[in-house]
Amino acid sequence: MVAGEPVWAVGLGSDSQMRARRTEIASIDPLELPLSRTMRFRDSNLETVQLVNPPLEFDGVLADKAGNVLGTWSSFAYESGRELSQDTRGVPIDLVADMLDRVRNERPLHSLEAELGVLSLANAREIGLPHGWAQRLAQHAPTRRQALTVVRIVGGSPAAQRLQQGDLLLAIDGNVVTRFREVEKPRPTRIMCRSRCGAARASRRSTSPPRSFPERTSIAWWSGPARPCRRLIAR
Repeated sequence: MVAGEPVWAVGLGSDSQMRARRTEIASIDPLELPLSRTMRFRDSNLETVQLVNPPLEFDGVLADKAGNVLGTWSSFAYESGRELSQDTRGVPIDLVADMLDRVRNERPLHSLEAELGVLSLANAREIGLPHGWAQRLAQHAPTRRQALTVVRIVGGSPAAQRLQQGDLLLAIDGNVVTRFREVEKPRPTRIMCRSRCGAARASRRSTSPPRSFPERTSIAWWSGPARPCRRLIAR
């Protein structure tokens, strides 16, 4: 799915009658929900579809003219102050199909235990991303020109020993990543590489259940923005 693509939103209304609306995709953006005050579940690391003149009175699916399902049209609940609110977005069908396959075949789920966000390449360069990496990210996704950044980490997890807020996630198994789904689909290996103060290092690490990350992955990230190199500060 891409911005400008025509779609049909189809679902059941509160009266159990079929509803359908022809519209088009406005944008595909990261889902950003406010933090919960009461430890409610909160979706993250997910790109969702926003529609032009979206239907808010029903959930259902997004389909093309031929009736092929492109995604779900789903509600996301979140806390807004002391009240419970909801937003309706489209979820690409490949994510749904992947989860169904895991459930049916009892495939294990694993997690990096980190919430990721998106940072423009211009901002990433301002906080120290090397020019070479910026070029690789731009070539990988010319229309997006973005990098993934670590926003939050689960305390006590393996990720908490290796990552910090502000780190930029650059590559998985040697493949450049700029979108959440690219992080979830790497081939498992044992070596994780990182770049800190311009020097590459390698170490071993594992991920934790649940979710959809393999047990071991090769991860490259830039840590300079969060922790400036003391050697450079001394100069």
